Amino acid sequence: MDKKEKVALENTLTRRFFLALAFEIYQGVAGLYDLGPCGAQIRQNLISQ
Repeated sequence: MDKKEKVALENTLTRRFFLALAFEIYQGVAGLYDLGPCGAQIRQNLISQ
């Protein structure tokens, strides 16, 4: 995956709230991500299998 595809994927996931930058929400440390409701459900499904 090249850089252009990675940026496009990150923008789509952020726009649809699968994940969000923690810095934008909490004004804390940059570089960390929080999962939105859909992202948390996908994570839970992956862990349970």
